[in-house]
Amino acid sequence: MRPRAGCCAMAGSGMRLYACFGNGLGRAAEIAPSDEDALSLIDRALAHGDEHVIKFTEACLGRDARDSSPVYRAAAAHVLSAIGRR
Repeated sequence: MRPRAGCCAMAGSGMRLYACFGNGLGRAAEIAPSDEDALSLIDRALAHGDEHVIKFTEACLGRDARDSSPVYRAAAAHVLSAIGRR
């Protein structure tokens, strides 16, 4: 396995766990889709300034582009409010 592929696989696993259990909801079907589009989430992540928030948002949106699900944009939107700004 290439090193980058391994990192992407780990990030994807972390996103799925966070999306399912990070906000107290147990199933993806119970998560309401975010009203925000990808560009809005990117702008908010960059304005937030925390590198972890930016990377998490990037990973969520990348995964959403490959395998669309409301959990990815919802997780990105949630992390923007859950982690304090710098």
